[in-house]
Amino acid sequence: SDQILRSDIRKDDTVVWGLTSVGRVEIVQDGQLNSSTVSRYQQLDLEKQYYTLDYFDSSTIKVKYVRQIQQVINFCSKIGAKLHIVNFLEKDGITTRYLTDTNVSYIDLKSQAIETIDLGTDGEHPGPKQHQKYAKEIIKLIQGEQL
Repeated sequence: SDQILRSDIRKDDTVVWGLTSVGRVEIVQDGQLNSSTVSRYQQLDLEKQYYTLDYFDSSTIKVKYVRQIQQVINFCSKIGAKLHIVNFLEKDGITTRYLTDTNVSYIDLKSQAIETIDLGTDGEHPGPKQHQKYAKEIIKLIQGEQL
């Protein structure tokens, strides 16, 4: 959300925002502020772990996530940009429940159980063929064929 809110988005621009995991926190590493998943966070030295592992699945982090989504919705609405939100990874359902109650263009690719076709070079993230499949669904969303 922070990157979208700082971007040079203008009236009538199309914004496609892909949501991933709620369970992320900001950490300082090598003098830089970075977003970290729970798996990367657990690899930090213990003295650098300032959140408990329970925090990653807490109501606090989920409310923060929803607030960030609403900030982007408000921003795009205020400037007249066309926002389309895509859920790639959120499994908890808070995203689906919240966005279903809003008037925003949204598709939940996680709940559609799209079969994984290939993985990227890291063996963890989707590969090129998977991204092509996602792109087809996102294009349908943008064209209004899927809401």
